[in-house]
Amino acid sequence: MNAIKLFLRYNTQLVEILGVKSFWFMLILIFSTILSYSIAALTTNFNILPFFLSVLLDSLLSITITYCCFASNTELSDIKKEFYGLIDFIKEYYPMVFLSQLLFGVICFIGLSLLILPGILALFFLPYCYFFVMLEGKSPVESIILSYQFVKKIWQLQLAASMAQLFAVFCLIIVTSLGNVILIVIMQNMVFMYYTLINLIIFVDNKKLR
Repeated sequence: MNAIKLFLRYNTQLVEILGVKSFWFMLILIFSTILSYSIAALTTNFNILPFFLSVLLDSLLSITITYCCFASNTELSDIKKEFYGLIDFIKEYYPMVFLSQLLFGVICFIGLSLLILPGILALFFLPYCYFFVMLEGKSPVESIILSYQFVKKIWQLQLAASMAQLFAVFCLIIVTSLGNVILIVIMQNMVFMYYTLINLIIFVDNKKLR
């Protein structure tokens, strides 16, 4: 019960962040929707290229969302300064974040393809890997191990977060059934932004306590 209350508090924080940083997150949603739609248009069947491009895009979005949460302010006069700060942040962390995302994606894909349960466990225990890369400077392999150890300590909270994310995926499935590609892409990116933001809030708050 305490985990559920804590998770609800984190969602309140998420809404506050979206309110303060609305300009940045609207830009992120527009940018990600355009790129995601372009990737989706490449093929309707799974192959290595769309998967690779999706990991590239997810890595970029994860870095951008994380930076925007810590950007000092949202005054229009400071947008240029914050933009250059974002470019520097991307240059510094993109290669390692991409490798951690790729490793995470490969582990999940193999686990889901072979026995299903290992893939589900990977999705549950490893989603914080790229935060360890960006915020603590760990290597991709270290970040996978540290994410597992981190979730072991907060598994009840992570279970509550996973249930909320599962509901978001269910909503996405309903939207997908409507057949509107643009709407599907927008919904996918909104789910990804929520997933990244709530995990970031959980990560930062619980790392302070340990």
